[in-house]
Amino acid sequence: MTLHGHRYAVRAPFTSVRGSSPPGGGLALRREVLDSVLVDAALAAGRVEWHPGWALTGLVQDGAGKVYGASLRDRQGATRTILARVTIGADGIRSMVAQSLGVRERIDWLDKLALTTRMRGPKDTGFSQVHLMERGYFAASFVDDGLLSVNLVVDRGALREGRLSAQSFFETSVRACPSMRTVLAGATQVERLRGVGPLAFRTSRQVFDGAALVGDAGGYIDPLTGEGIYFALVGAKLLANHLGELGLRPTYSSADLQAYVRDLGLEIRGRSRCSLTLQQGLRSPKLARLIMAFLAARPRVAELLVALSGDYVRPRDLAHAGLWIGALRA
Repeated sequence: MTLHGHRYAVRAPFTSVRGSSPPGGGLALRREVLDSVLVDAALAAGRVEWHPGWALTGLVQDGAGKVYGASLRDRQGATRTILARVTIGADGIRSMVAQSLGVRERIDWLDKLALTTRMRGPKDTGFSQVHLMERGYFAASFVDDGLLSVNLVVDRGALREGRLSAQSFFETSVRACPSMRTVLAGATQVERLRGVGPLAFRTSRQVFDGAALVGDAGGYIDPLTGEGIYFALVGAKLLANHLGELGLRPTYSSADLQAYVRDLGLEIRGRSRCSLTLQQGLRSPKLARLIMAFLAARPRVAELLVALSGDYVRPRDLAHAGLWIGALRA
C-alpha cells in the first residue's frame, strides 16, 4: 500500500508480523471476475442450485416475524416461493433482507458515496494506493487485464454542493489531487463511471428466528482499509461452519445462531473499530497531516497498520507493547 496526502507519501509493503506472513502478497481483481470464481467454486462443490436473474421480492414470515423462506421472481416474471430451514441474507449493501427485517441503521457522519471506474495506461507499481484529499480520498488498485481500478469516495454533500455531473466532479477531483493527477497522467478511462452509496450503515441484529445476515447485508463501513471482501467471506465461512456444527434441524432460532454473531464479532470488531477511528481522525485536515507526517517518519508503524488491513494478522496479534516500541524505534 502507498498512502499519499498532505505532501507526504508513505510506502508500506506487506511484511511478516509475529510469524504471520501474507500468502504471496495481496491480490486485486475485478469483482465480476471474483464473483464468477466464487459461483463456479460453489457449483463445483455440489448441493447448490444457481438461479441467475431471479430477484428477491420479500420474505416468508409468520405473525411473530419468524422467517420460513423467501418469495422470488424468476426470469419470466413468475413468483416463486422457496421455503427454507434458514434464510441467509447475503444481498449486499442495499440488502432487502435487512430492510425487510427492520434492522438497518444509518451512520450519518459517514454519509459517503463512491464513484468508481477503471483506467488503462498507468504502469503497475505492485502497490495499491490511497490518496487523501479534502472531504474524501481516492483508492486505486491494479487489477487483472492491466487495468487500474479507481474509486473516489467523498461526502455525499460535497457532490451535491459542487452542482456538477458525477463525471465532471470526478475529473475536477483528479485535477485537485496532485498525487492522483500524476498517477493518471496520460491514462484513458475505459468504463463508464458508476456510483455506489450510501456507504455506511449498521444493523441492530444479525440473526433471527429462521434467518441470518452475512457480509455487507449485516453492516457496511466505508472501505478505507479495503476489507469488505474479507469481512464477507470470513462471515460466510463462520456461519457455514456453525450451521454444520448444529446439524440438520427443522428450523433454527436466533438463539441457535448466536455463536455465529459472537465469532464474527471476535473476528471483525477490532478491525471495524480501527477503520472508524482512522476515518474520524482523517476528517480533520490538521490531524490527518500529523498522522501522515508520523507515518512517513515511522514507516514500520505504517507496515503494521497495512498488515492489519491486509487481514493476515489479527488485532490481538498486535496487542504487544514490544512490537510497537520496535516499530517506533525503527
